[in-house]
Amino acid sequence: MNTAYQWAGIIGHSQTISMLRRMLQSGDIQHAMLFTGPDGVGKFTVAKILAAGILCENHDQGEACGICSSCRMLVRGAHPDLYQLSPEGSSIKIDQIRSMQREMAMSPFHSQKRVCIIETAETMTEQAANSLLKVLEEPPAYLAFILTSSQRYRLLDTVISRCRLFPFQPVSPDLIADTLINKGIESKKALAAARLSGGRIGAAHTFAAIGGLDARDKAVAILSRLSADKSQNLLDIAAALYEKEDKAAAQLMPHLSMLIRDLAVLKTAQPQPLVFNIDIIEQLALLAKNWSEDALSSSYAGLRQAERALAGNANARLTSEALIIQLNEYIKGGKPVANSSGSPV
Repeated sequence: MNTAYQWAGIIGHSQTISMLRRMLQSGDIQHAMLFTGPDGVGKFTVAKILAAGILCENHDQGEACGICSSCRMLVRGAHPDLYQLSPEGSSIKIDQIRSMQREMAMSPFHSQKRVCIIETAETMTEQAANSLLKVLEEPPAYLAFILTSSQRYRLLDTVISRCRLFPFQPVSPDLIADTLINKGIESKKALAAARLSGGRIGAAHTFAAIGGLDARDKAVAILSRLSADKSQNLLDIAAALYEKEDKAAAQLMPHLSMLIRDLAVLKTAQPQPLVFNIDIIEQLALLAKNWSEDALSSSYAGLRQAERALAGNANARLTSEALIIQLNEYIKGGKPVANSSGSPV
């Protein structure tokens, strides 16, 4: 039996899965469903498993059987009644929706239903969303839509109102860590990946993979250089942060923020379970000795401000240089700068 499209592979979301299983067992399939939650939390994976269950010849079991002809076609990626739509470039365009409408206007070829999965639905242009709305208002009886979105607020209210909502919450770090450990990941690395993931199983797998913590390790090296020698060339350290690529700084700064937060936890003798980067806690404990609580608080606020600047398309090099100069002043004992971003703990 092929288990690629069965619920056993899902970590967490037990309440949502129970509702979806009951829906499959009863045969009362909603014509439009909207899965919302953070990126990497498992929405798209659940959408594919649900689609497989809807198309399965034996879906009254509450999931795809894995052995019928419909399930075998899905595994081959050749099911004629499944349509998947994702952004072309940065958005889902009206021509994509129109193409989907022409395709899905035809009755099912093999199954009793046809399913359309729209991934990252919030990227639909206004014209595309309005075009989809026409189908959602008067859907054919055989058609079921599954939309996924990490930014529900960007969707038209009229689209949301025609869908049954299924919110996906972050998964417990302990549950994610256990899953990674069962797959052979070393326990400390698994726990660090789980805590850094923010409850997103996809992100946890990325962190746990070979090289997945390279950006974190670069961030540790930057803080170590600042702590070790306060007279060195700060522009060289800044260059290590932005690496002449706008995306490099945006990837490293969240890790710097979490590391500063961890240093504050250790500095104030908070419980170890509050430390995200638990796999390098001994190294962080030594590093924390070089920072005062005021320096850590101000550094965290400065980092969050720099993250917001980069999100607003600020120049990566200038933002990185200004940040490193700030951090150097804080660690040398300079007066903390007032900031409303809050403290790191």
